Amino acid sequence: MQTKKEADLCMLKLTNLKKTYTVGDFVTNAVDGISIEFRQQEFVAILGPSGCGKTTLLNIIGALDRPDSGEISLYGNSLNEFSSKDLDMYRNHSLGFIFQTHNLVPHLSIVENVEMGMTLAGVGPKERRERALELLEQVGLIDHINKKPNQLSVGQSQRIAIARALANDPDIILADEPTGSVDSTTSIQIMNLLKEVAKDKLVIMVTHDTELADQYATRIVRLNDGRVIEDTNPYDSGEGDKVTKDLILNKTAMSFATSFLGALKNLKTKLGRTFLTAFASSIGIIGIALILALSQGMNREIDNFQRDTLGNYPLKVSYQYTNFEKIMDYRPDDLPTKPDIQEVIPYEPPSISGLMERNDITEDYVNYVKDYYNGEGKDNISALTIKYFMEYTILNKKEDADGTITYNKFYNENKTPVPTMPLPVSNSSATLLPDGDMFDTVYDIVAGTRPVHDPANKIFEVYLTVDEYNRIEMDILKGLGFDPELGKNIPYSEFIGRSLYLYPGTYDENNFDVNEAIELRISGIVRLKVPEGFTLFVKGIGYDSDL
Repeated sequence: MQTKKEADLCMLKLTNLKKTYTVGDFVTNAVDGISIEFRQQEFVAILGPSGCGKTTLLNIIGALDRPDSGEISLYGNSLNEFSSKDLDMYRNHSLGFIFQTHNLVPHLSIVENVEMGMTLAGVGPKERRERALELLEQVGLIDHINKKPNQLSVGQSQRIAIARALANDPDIILADEPTGSVDSTTSIQIMNLLKEVAKDKLVIMVTHDTELADQYATRIVRLNDGRVIEDTNPYDSGEGDKVTKDLILNKTAMSFATSFLGALKNLKTKLGRTFLTAFASSIGIIGIALILALSQGMNREIDNFQRDTLGNYPLKVSYQYTNFEKIMDYRPDDLPTKPDIQEVIPYEPPSISGLMERNDITEDYVNYVKDYYNGEGKDNISALTIKYFMEYTILNKKEDADGTITYNKFYNENKTPVPTMPLPVSNSSATLLPDGDMFDTVYDIVAGTRPVHDPANKIFEVYLTVDEYNRIEMDILKGLGFDPELGKNIPYSEFIGRSLYLYPGTYDENNFDVNEAIELRISGIVRLKVPEGFTLFVKGIGYDSDL
């Protein structure tokens, strides 16, 4: 931003400035209608008791605070029209600040502290180093350029602050109690520096030291209760010719490389503390990560346990009700679960009658279950299997020694099952098995492979299912064409590749065409993973939904 306006020797003009602070019901008029004009080159000392508004006025001039009303103009440019970014540029280019506490950056050298303002102003490295050395020589500290602030006296540090304030060649120097924290000898040195600076610039100093103000300042302004009560050398608008001044406000910025190097220097000076802080933070972060990992792992294990448990004992709604309490009485106590053998154990289950009751399952109920599974119950149900009864018969093929081939009924199903008929523990010899993850949760493939279907040749593959004890009922084994004997196990190899034949529709052994049947070939043997209790998944032949 660059503006050029014609102004007289009055460089800075304050018009009816007001600033109040309110705490509860108490209102303080820090600046109460101050109007004052400042020349381009003069040394102004602002005196007054504590709380009279000296520092507030200085902060308003330095754009560190905003007045409630009134106007500040620099070379005829009103600061009221400046944006926040414009005010930042105004502070960096047109003002130099000297505070009672010098505010030097502790991890930077003396020359780097002086260069800081020029770095923000975008001055090149070579130019800012030359300018910094020139200023350090001017304040008498050229021999200390590589020292850190903590290696200097208070007076030397304040002179560094003055050099830093002059680095960008500002129009105005604002000094707030620059001699407040130094001894009398150093105070004189600082005042001599400010007096020399005031030959070319406007220096406005807030102080309580009346003696120094009378000795060095060219103009003294006294305040009381936020008002000007005395001005020893007020500005007269007719005392000089008109001058023209460019007000140049360049963008304030620091390059990434400069800020990065500054951060590294800061870390280097506080390496031990930085390491301890990083170490403590790492312990905290690792602890939080471990807690989250443990929590997630525990939740995952609970989910897996629930899925495995509920997968082994699925919720089943059947057309018949089974009394499980009586069935539990037939669980063998002398057989190991999941035996490490490659054989099927024939067994004779006890006959149980009178356990079934009719369960009326309508099409509306089936549709309701489907809608729930596909909707709000999607996250609560792992798998859904719906079995529709069909009318078909499964036959086995048996060839005698003389070559005679006979087909015997292995299993048949009616569209309308009879619910009151007495059934053994295994209530059918063909079972629709679950798909996907549910199958892997409930069953282990102990022999053979998964089914592969060949519809073109009417050949389909199925599983032989055994219970957790490797048992199959005697009646099922007979239906498969074996002559089983209790206590005589049958190797797995006798089952793999054995074929059955599915005859759709009503089977009549006197009117039967084998060419109409569909071949079912046993491709593998699966065993329940259930280690405890009882389940109705023990069937004999298991088929997938594709079949």
